[in-house]
Amino acid sequence: MTIRNDPMSWARRGIYAYLFAVPWTIVFFSCSAHDYARITEVVLGALCGLALLAGRKRCVATGRWPARMGALLFATLLLSVACSARPDWAWRELALFADLLLIAAVIGLGQRDGARQLLRVAALAFCFYGVLEVLLINTGMLQGLPAPHMDFALGYDNPRFFNHVATVAMPLCLTAALTDEARWCRSLAWVGLVFGISLTLYTGGRAVLLADTVAMLLVLVLKPSAATPWSWAALKAALSGTAVFLLQFWVLPKALGLPSWSDWADRIGDEGSVTSRWVLWRLALEGWQLSPWLGMGPMHFAHHPNVDAAHPHNIFVQMLSEWGLIAFVIACSALVVGWIAIVRRLRHPGVCSHADQLRGLGLWATLTAALVDGCFSGNFVMPVSQVWIAVAAGALWCWWRNTRHEVPLRGSQIQLSLESCLRAGTALAILLACVAAHDFASLDRVLDNASRLSISSRANPRFWSEGWF
Repeated sequence: MTIRNDPMSWARRGIYAYLFAVPWTIVFFSCSAHDYARITEVVLGALCGLALLAGRKRCVATGRWPARMGALLFATLLLSVACSARPDWAWRELALFADLLLIAAVIGLGQRDGARQLLRVAALAFCFYGVLEVLLINTGMLQGLPAPHMDFALGYDNPRFFNHVATVAMPLCLTAALTDEARWCRSLAWVGLVFGISLTLYTGGRAVLLADTVAMLLVLVLKPSAATPWSWAALKAALSGTAVFLLQFWVLPKALGLPSWSDWADRIGDEGSVTSRWVLWRLALEGWQLSPWLGMGPMHFAHHPNVDAAHPHNIFVQMLSEWGLIAFVIACSALVVGWIAIVRRLRHPGVCSHADQLRGLGLWATLTAALVDGCFSGNFVMPVSQVWIAVAAGALWCWWRNTRHEVPLRGSQIQLSLESCLRAGTALAILLACVAAHDFASLDRVLDNASRLSISSRANPRFWSEGWF
């Protein structure tokens, strides 16, 4: 196998290293897991922008409609930033959005096997983390320590942040287990999927289970011919994950004389998190009504402290309240058009091989699950899950590019210089990395200033682990 040493290849390796090493490498640092993941995320975004500029200086074709909609969305968000109460914080969200686009672009502009390679890396990374977590829990129980709950997820300040990653990682593992050519990779992907289901059950991740179930059902509706392998694989994974969950968190503790998962039903039936979301959505919509067209400003839900969270726990309500109605309509229109185009590609016979169709289905299901989860959680806010969502989107883009029929450019299309489009995003990413590094150098002071605004007894992360400004 030839090892490529161009800037794009090194950037992809950096992304793969992030998937593997973050968040468990937090054990080598003294800051919170959220802050560590955030600073590494913004540095990774800046490096990806530089790699794209250095490695892909060519023109790519795009239609007039997406080009104009993208420009209009960017202009609207700039105006929202300028009109916000704190532009010095609002622009960070815009720059963070650019970071994620750059990360996705590095994956999306990969070679023909880029989607397969990403699926393999994601499955191995999640498998590694799952095995590490299970070993740590079992080692603790063998030493007489009951299985932890709120602090069980190594490198996550809250087990819900692990759940956000699991929403994306488990469909990727299932896809790798069904499509990878290497038996060893399929086996490890299966292990990661089973452990992921077990840990998700233990944390009571209702939104994760709902999101992945909805995505799997939509796959069966979208592609009935794939119903048999998908349904059997999903069913076997669910049964295996449940068996591991019962063995690890009920049978083993009972055998060792330790407390078992007696509060699991309480976590599953907890109504407090449901009612708090209604409160957060109401607060977000009240803020939106003050400036319906341009919104409160990016990240500005965190400008008005409340007792629950620094984000609304709904990506669509968040976009509407912070970005405004104009940007919300543009973004949702682009999302719907893109989803319809992908569905048409997946349903078109003969466009790609059966394995490529299954990969496309899996990646589409992954992002669908992320959007469903995003209706109830902060997976589009927390840094690790943001990167996982971005790389899944990039892999779907790579699959799209490498399965389409080549067609000549028509008069309705324009040529956009990739280099000129990337310069603005890379400049924002580099500026954000510099500002974040400055904050990180005196993070205690930054967090102390934010905590003085808090009216809650616990941390409320947004950009940093204490998100108010």
